[in-house]
Amino acid sequence: MLLMILLASIEVIIRIYELNLDTCDWINNDVFQDNKELASQICKDLGLIEYDYGDEFRTFTPDQHLSTININSYGFRGDEISKDKPLNTFRIFIVGGSTSASLGSSSDQTTISGYLQQYLKEINQNIEVINAGVGGSFSYEEAKYIKNYLINFEPDLIIVYDSANDARYRILEDAAPYKKDYGVGPFKLSEISNYYHTPFVLYHEFLKPTFFNVLNIDNEISEKIAKKWKDRWLNVCEFGNLHDFKTIIV
Repeated sequence: MLLMILLASIEVIIRIYELNLDTCDWINNDVFQDNKELASQICKDLGLIEYDYGDEFRTFTPDQHLSTININSYGFRGDEISKDKPLNTFRIFIVGGSTSASLGSSSDQTTISGYLQQYLKEINQNIEVINAGVGGSFSYEEAKYIKNYLINFEPDLIIVYDSANDARYRILEDAAPYKKDYGVGPFKLSEISNYYHTPFVLYHEFLKPTFFNVLNIDNEISEKIAKKWKDRWLNVCEFGNLHDFKTIIV
């Protein structure tokens, strides 16, 4: 009973503290200055979005439908698609981390892929742009994602927009930087967060900043990371040549 009272007291204190927090990094950005309610909803949705953690790459958990972001049945942001490419269609995938996924945009249409789709449709109705960005991913995961998953969707062109997470996380190993099980018992994180805010606030406000402040910025490590990034994408380009799709690296 004492433990329950203690946890409940901490939760009340955390929620009072949480009222004074910016719910995500860009909520005070100028683009949202006239619509703080929208900014708050975007940040809330980002906190609820769920991921599946595979052996070598992560994806968005399929079939998620939030106020500002939808994940279809294949784990891609946006509308539903067919796995088999429609006849006479030129299929483009956008690959990368949160920027490519446009996490922080107000809808699935106001994303990099959404704007590109609108522009290209005016030129040719048979061009399809699919948002395959995944928040937090880096080049090792993305290369595996292309070779082991996206290839099954018959891509004609893959546009890779990344490297920020390689520079940020500074991972030298050729391995996915996470454990498969990020859940807590039988519950999903989003379900728990509706009732119990304490661990999420402590992580975002204290543990996460501390982690990023102690990252090693040694130049030799930077060069190794850059070389791995380059080699991985050269390998994907070669893979594309063998499987009849083009690759653009941004």
